[in-house]
Amino acid sequence: MKLFLLLLLPMCALAQAPAPPKPQSTLPDNVALKIRTAQHSLDATESKIKDLQLQWADLQSKMKDMQAQYPQLQTEDATEKTSLNAAIDEAYKSEGKDRAAWDFNPETLAFTAKSVPAPQEPKK
Repeated sequence: MKLFLLLLLPMCALAQAPAPPKPQSTLPDNVALKIRTAQHSLDATESKIKDLQLQWADLQSKMKDMQAQYPQLQTEDATEKTSLNAAIDEAYKSEGKDRAAWDFNPETLAFTAKSVPAPQEPKK
């Protein structure tokens, strides 16, 4: 028990020691205000810079992800176009339609006859 009290004594002495007094400014109030205002402005600007740096890093990361996805999507797009064209070819065959004479609308799934241009009158 005595050992415990001996260990606590130095901590109690430290806790009771008064804090050293803060040095008092000898600057005029207007100069001190200018310094505090400038420091506040600088802190705000530095904070904005840090925020922009974080946003920039985030954008760069997103750009890298997009650059990685783009070729993959191009490949998927080409595959889907090939698949669509094959299905349209099958539609032409199943309906016995000729591509030269008929248009197929994949939105409405309907064939329409291509218009034949009217013959032009010979020039005189």
